[in-house]
Amino acid sequence: MQFVPVETVNVVGLIALGLVGGMLGGFVGGGGAFVMVPGLMGLGVDGLTAVGSNLLHRLGRMATSKRRWNALRRVDPKLLVLLSLPSVAGVELGRGVTALLRERYGRAVADMHVSGVLIVVLGAVTHMLLMDLWRSRRHAPIARPLSVKGVMRRLRPLRMPPVIRFPASNVVVSLWLVLAIGFVAGWFGGTIALGGFLTVPALIYLLGMPASIAIAADLSLVLVIGAYGAVTFAVRGHVNLHATLLLYLGSIPGFHLGMVGARLMRETPIRIASCFVLGLVGFGRLLALPMLSADAGWSTLPPGVRTVLHVASLVALFGAAALVVALVGGVVARALWTRSAHALGHDMSGEED
Repeated sequence: MQFVPVETVNVVGLIALGLVGGMLGGFVGGGGAFVMVPGLMGLGVDGLTAVGSNLLHRLGRMATSKRRWNALRRVDPKLLVLLSLPSVAGVELGRGVTALLRERYGRAVADMHVSGVLIVVLGAVTHMLLMDLWRSRRHAPIARPLSVKGVMRRLRPLRMPPVIRFPASNVVVSLWLVLAIGFVAGWFGGTIALGGFLTVPALIYLLGMPASIAIAADLSLVLVIGAYGAVTFAVRGHVNLHATLLLYLGSIPGFHLGMVGARLMRETPIRIASCFVLGLVGFGRLLALPMLSADAGWSTLPPGVRTVLHVASLVALFGAAALVVALVGGVVARALWTRSAHALGHDMSGEED
């Protein structure tokens, strides 16, 4: 675990990043994890340490969440064990690949690997949100024969032995499908600190689990991945403790503000805001790729172009941050103003009576 002196890190930037990540997490329910690692990398933290620091940050948040501990009491123990065991291997593979790239080819190549996975994931999530918005506007489903959901449903009947039964959900599936879901969730956790974001749809559409059991299993699995990931990254020195603590300073109040904003705003504006934010963050990482390629010695980049790309990537990152703060802050401020005006009007009418 790295104990980097506080004066050597961007204190204001890290607290602001925690605030934005917390707001987005409370606003859209878990979306804050999508901006933490790109944000840390944009502030100069190497990819491996950014992933480890965010895993530790998320572990602290999850360990204090009453919802997580309630999920542990509701989850099917057999399902959680079969998901958790391969997820540990997935975390190790994700961390090991990035560490190997850094050891053999340098930090720039390792950061390109982390950035590439982030760009693909953020692009895919943004695309799915846009398609959901489009379907909701048309009030009709869009035929997508090659959709992820469709592929999962086609794979469900393939019961390659050994076959396992889950009595709690009355589901009979191939053991290999369960192990694959856990492994992929762990790999995402060890690569970009996003373990579990595909677990719920995979459990529902691939295994046929009821939504309540899938959600409980996802909440519990993310806690397992976070705990193991934080430990395995920390013991290898891939955690910046001071950066993690600074993230906490912003994310704790930010999360509560985001939850308040989510209760006050309709679902459609929240989805639109999520598309913009995740798209901007992914675009910022895309702009960083040419700079990382030049740092790795794979290409040349004129100083002027590097400066433009660096500034543009920061504008995309902090533009997304400003959008979240403006939306959540505006909604909360308007609600407080309306409540104050209503209370003042009520008092004045009482005095007149």
